Amino acid sequence: SWEVSADPLLIVGIVLLIILMLVINVYLLVHWQHPDDQNESILARLLILYGFQLSAVSVLMLPLDVANDGGNPACDSQSMLTLSSTLYCGGINMYYLWESMFVMIYFTVIVLIPFATFYYESDSIDIMDPSLQKSRFWPAVMQESVLVVFFLIILLALFFTNQGTTNLPVTNFNFALEELSVEEYTFSESTRSNGVFLSPLLTLSNSQSNSLSSLATSNTDYISYPVTFPVYLIGLFGWLGWWFFALFAGVGLTTLPFDLTCEYFWRPHVLAPDELANMEVELQERTREILEVAQLLKRERNSGLLTRSQVRKRMFADRMEVNRLAQMAFFLERDVGEFAACKEANVRYNPLVPYVKLFAGSFFSLLSLLWQLQIILAVLTKPAVSPLLSLYLVSFDGWFPMFGNLTYALLSLYLLVCTIKGCFKLSMRFLCCKLHPMQVGGTYINSFLFNMGVVLLCTVPLIHFCVTALSGYTSDSDIYLMLGLQVQHLVFFSVFYRSNFFIWVILLVSLVLLPFLLWRPRDKPTDPSDFKRQLHTRSMTSSSTPSSSSWMFPFGAGYNLIPSSLGGKGDNKRHNGS
Repeated sequence: SWEVSADPLLIVGIVLLIILMLVINVYLLVHWQHPDDQNESILARLLILYGFQLSAVSVLMLPLDVANDGGNPACDSQSMLTLSSTLYCGGINMYYLWESMFVMIYFTVIVLIPFATFYYESDSIDIMDPSLQKSRFWPAVMQESVLVVFFLIILLALFFTNQGTTNLPVTNFNFALEELSVEEYTFSESTRSNGVFLSPLLTLSNSQSNSLSSLATSNTDYISYPVTFPVYLIGLFGWLGWWFFALFAGVGLTTLPFDLTCEYFWRPHVLAPDELANMEVELQERTREILEVAQLLKRERNSGLLTRSQVRKRMFADRMEVNRLAQMAFFLERDVGEFAACKEANVRYNPLVPYVKLFAGSFFSLLSLLWQLQIILAVLTKPAVSPLLSLYLVSFDGWFPMFGNLTYALLSLYLLVCTIKGCFKLSMRFLCCKLHPMQVGGTYINSFLFNMGVVLLCTVPLIHFCVTALSGYTSDSDIYLMLGLQVQHLVFFSVFYRSNFFIWVILLVSLVLLPFLLWRPRDKPTDPSDFKRQLHTRSMTSSSTPSSSSWMFPFGAGYNLIPSSLGGKGDNKRHNGS
């Protein structure tokens, strides 16, 4: 018989890591939230804590699954190999636990986060009659219902049109046993060998494999069978999440250590009084120009000169303009903070902060380099040159699993942070989506919800990436059976996974981005003069073609797009994008 209890030291380590992540998430929510959101719904804050904690717990479950060893055939109670096996086998059904966690993640992404966002950003005041109060609950329910129905139709249509089938490749070796010598070939029961796998239990060294290949003929067949609905749900939304994870993680692997290192070189310095005065005048001029741009946008939307068809045609361009304004405001606030730091460099500024950022940038550069080497040596090269990190993690399983678990937690959670960084960096350079920065004392609830959605959507692809990149470490786990076999070979999705398309994107984006950052290391805002010139030109064009069938664009006069710190008034947090 085999043991039915997990390693107590491993359980203690995982529990401590989960508690640590809970403390970090509570700190982020309390210390980073904007003062204007202190009176917002307690349910939204609990949802934020739940979402970030769900992502962290899911990522940290992988070492527990590896130690549980449930994917090893020798741990099967119905297997004849069990009686002679000396492997450790845990008693946790990790497969169903993974299914439950992933379904909870996608329920949060599809249902809870959109509903909370719709509720938070809906208008409680009637634009036509500000004295009337509107309910924010039912409009959010209607919008969420449309979204859920849309996803269900697509999901069920794909699942029941024979897309929920996985094709597992099987290589058959045919040879005559009388041609083999017992003294010449030695079989082992290790599934973590550097040799060639003949089965989950029998392996050969490389030299024995080459000799055997000369005697055997081989062919590849496929075993097709339908997967369960939860597995297909995981595969579909995991594939969608891969597009975001590959792009954001690739950007973040380079920009996160690069920006932290640059913060050291851009640290505040003591400036002469005349330099401070010139900087203050420049900031005041930029503030005035941004206010003028905001007034032009507001006047254009309240002019009543645009028809419905014109509004529809300009919807994307208008969203880009609002995002550009939010970008300008964000950079202005950043520069105002740097001006204040320079002004008080001898009084309040902590001189150790730049050195901490330099150390963090150097350490994160090492982590990014390790992931890039792991991708090249263990995933993209065929056959793999070296297991690298997998060998490092496996080496701790025999004598100190806690350190291996901490190392994996550091590597995987670093990828989550890179994902958020990459999302924000792309939003700054390409204004196709709203800015949702995470700032100390300046993060709104909708920014928390947006970043939590990105993290949860990329959690399953991140785990899938770790399973693939660290296959030597995860080969006996249940998550390898789910993501590395069933999901990896699903109809249609297997085209992307077998070619390592997404992993190539991560590597190429991270490598190509470095020369671009060296050429343009600092993000710069849009020139307000050019922005105002474009608005003036368009305003003259629109006023020359009036229409009797006009319609006001849905940004009323009561919405100020400039943050209150720059002179704006009123409750603007749900509309300024920052």
